[in-house]
Amino acid sequence: MNSESMSKKIVWDLDGTLFDTWETHCEAIRKTYRRIYDADISMAKLICSQAACLIDTIWNIFKDNYMEALLLYQDMFIALVSANKLEDKINISEKLYGLVNQGYEMCLLTGRDKKTTEFILRHFSIIGLFEMIYSIDECNNSKKQILQQQPDKWKEYIYITDSKKEVYDYRNFFSEIYFVKWF
Repeated sequence: MNSESMSKKIVWDLDGTLFDTWETHCEAIRKTYRRIYDADISMAKLICSQAACLIDTIWNIFKDNYMEALLLYQDMFIALVSANKLEDKINISEKLYGLVNQGYEMCLLTGRDKKTTEFILRHFSIIGLFEMIYSIDECNNSKKQILQQQPDKWKEYIYITDSKKEVYDYRNFFSEIYFVKWF
């Protein structure tokens, strides 16, 4: 497809697509687990508990302590990002500014909560690049629900994700979907 016929509207996934948040996420989970249970979480349990969205992951690990864990996780994650434990490894910030300067309209659709999402975007000075930011806690824990609320709106957009499942699940919502792995 040539660039002239390509849509100038892009919806980005955040975790694993714009930023490799995995290590920072795992460290925040480990610190939260230690604080609540005074024990270490095994990597096997952490990996097996991963879900499509952050809120479900927190629920899978902490169940009865869910609300306390979510709030503590957010604080831990933000502290790690503030300490520069999350890097812009591929200089995505500069690339996003370039797209905006070329006239692209961008939105963000993420399985992460609003508080940590907006913190990441502010930390890397890119929050103003997105026309709309849709986070998981604003949509009953389902990205698909956001898409289903205005299905015709998304037909003009390209979706870029690191999830093969989303490529399949969202194929009827977007004009095109691209699967990427930068890291």
